[in-house]
Formats: sequence, structure tokens, C-alpha cells
Amino acid sequence: MLISALVSASTYAACSSDDSSSGQKDASADTGADTGSKDGGVLVDSGAHDAGSGDAGLCATDKVSGIYTHLSCTGLYDDIGTKKVALTAKAYEPALTFWSDGADKSRWLSLPAGQQIDTTDMDNWKFPVGTRAWKEFKVAGKRVETRLLEKVSASNWQKTTYLWDATDSDAVRKDDGLFPVPGTDNYEVPKQFLCAACHDGASDTLLGVEAVSLSLPTATGVTLDSLKKGNLLTTPPAITQGQIANDATNFATLALGVMHANCGTACHNNRPAAPAAFTGMFVRLHASDVLTLTPTPVKMLDSYVTTVGVPMGHVLADAGALDGATPNRITSGDPSTSGVFIMAGNRVVPVSVEQMPPIVSHKVDTGGLMRFQEWITAGP
Repeated sequence: MLISALVSASTYAACSSDDSSSGQKDASADTGADTGSKDGGVLVDSGAHDAGSGDAGLCATDKVSGIYTHLSCTGLYDDIGTKKVALTAKAYEPALTFWSDGADKSRWLSLPAGQQIDTTDMDNWKFPVGTRAWKEFKVAGKRVETRLLEKVSASNWQKTTYLWDATDSDAVRKDDGLFPVPGTDNYEVPKQFLCAACHDGASDTLLGVEAVSLSLPTATGVTLDSLKKGNLLTTPPAITQGQIANDATNFATLALGVMHANCGTACHNNRPAAPAAFTGMFVRLHASDVLTLTPTPVKMLDSYVTTVGVPMGHVLADAGALDGATPNRITSGDPSTSGVFIMAGNRVVPVSVEQMPPIVSHKVDTGGLMRFQEWITAGP
């Protein structure tokens, strides 16, 4: 179905896609980097060296514009050859994760020694300088890319991604992206500048490391509870186990989680820099909604108030029953006339605001789409 959006792609660059709706994971495939070749302005080799924990000579001169060229120098691994992760890099899995075209993801977080996350505002965390976060993507069981975010000053994060070589022995920085990744079904490694499209809508760049996603029961590794117990939060909450409300449909909890992770945390929230703040559609859950003995009722959530029965700002063409009309964001009882459902189930070439998410996604999240369909059909 063709969606004619009334907003520009440059303004509305990226909703709903770095931490996944239905809980599916991210991954990638072989990049086919050639020894000694130039790839995107960065020297790419086959990973024949094994930087590991002891290749101080390589890493001493490995930075370009403040960012390491080789993943092996970033501190994630003690030994990249054996994939031995450094003790300072703590694995975690948020309960609500962002759709990445079916890739499997692994995540690690490193906080500087003796520092805490500023949680004075539980909805808007601020991370200490020196914080690093890595996310590894696998497609069909093969490592494709590992992304790095590192906070280098009070107002600046370095962002890059590393493409894994054919031997799985190292990954090399590639800021200009790759699409499609050879050996995959149209998997895309994003261009570095696109990272800001989602991450600038966070309170402090890092997505997924936040009160809601780390407090729900299926979160593992670094959780809200473990951060509190480790004295890593400046203002720890009284309750660390969250819960999302349900409604009479019995499908609301899962659908609200999909919207929070894929649309709300980065784009559809009321933070000034959020790319979709101008739409007035806010589907990010607040800490106060879930960190309570009695979660906020569904009909009082922003996710409901700003979507159910609220007209979209888009005209949808060739969309079945809509017949070129402007739909509601959610029409209770009818997914076919609900813009959120239609756009989430749409993929176009080239990617644009005619689909959601509008960048770096070429496959529909069928699991997340089903969560929408179940809830909308049941009549919120």
C-alpha cells in the first residue's frame, strides 16, 4: 500500500526502530571485506591480526577522529579471537526491544568506575562521561556488525559501527553503512549519521537503558534492580519491578510495549529533540506508569490518549477501506483503518516516511504487527 506522508523524511527521520517491539533480536552477515582495500574511507583488512587484550601497539595508533578503527581496541573484549568479553562490559537484555529486521542482538554496557547514572528524573537518565555501550547484530547466526556508543563529554557521544570480517576474527569501523549486506535478505548496516535520527530523541543518546525496559520481568543482566543494588543510580526508585497495565481486551500490555520500544523511546515522545514530537503522538511509557503497585490504567496512558480515535496527519492512498482518506492513528475494532497498523505493516523502496520505521528497515515485524492487530481488533 502506498502512503503519501505530509511530513518530510528529513524532519521525521526515524521512528520505531534501535531498542524491538515483539522482542525479536538483531543480527547480520558476512561483509566480505578485502585485505588491504579501502572501504568507505576506512582501511579494511581481513582481521588477520588478533588485537585482543595485548595488542597495545595497534591500539595506540588506531584512533581516527577520536574513534578506534578496530572493534578489538574499544574495550569490549579481553580476547576478540575467543570472544572473551571484558569483565567491565556487562551483558544486558531489555524486556522491550526494538525491531531490527529479525537480527539477533547482544548488548553490553560499561560504566566508568566510581560513577553513577543521574536518575534525578527517572524518565530522563543522564549517563556519566566514559559510558560505553555495544550492540552486536547477527543474521542467520553470523556476526555482521557491532555498534558502539561512547560518551566522551557532557554533551557529546561518539557513534560508529564495526563490520565483522569473513573469518569472524575482528570488526573494522565503517561509517558509511552497507546495503544490502552480502549473504543476507536485504539487511542494512546504517550510515553513521543516521544514528542521530533515533538516538537524538533519547534523553541522553543511549536507548534501551531506561527505567521501563530494565524494570519489567523479562529484562536480564543489567536491570533496574541490579543498578540499584550496585549503587549505580543517583536517585534509586523505591520500586524496581515494573508492570504495564492491561485492559478488557487482554492484549493491551503487549501492544503498548511494542509502541514504547519501537516508536516511543526515540521518536514519539515529548522531548524537544525527538523527531516525531511535532506530531503530538506520544507512545513512550513513563516510569511512573509502571514503577508502581497499581500501574496507570490503559485509557489514561499517553499511548492511548494520543492514538485511539485521534486522526493522523497523513493521507493514505490505496489502503483498502481508507480509499485515500485520512485515518485515525488507531480506530477501535478496525486495524484496516488504523494508521499505526497500516504503516507498521508497510515497506516501500526506497524506505521513507511512507512506512514505519522510516529508515533502515526492509522487513515487517510480523510479531509486533500481530500485537497491534490483536489489540485493535479487540476494541480498545
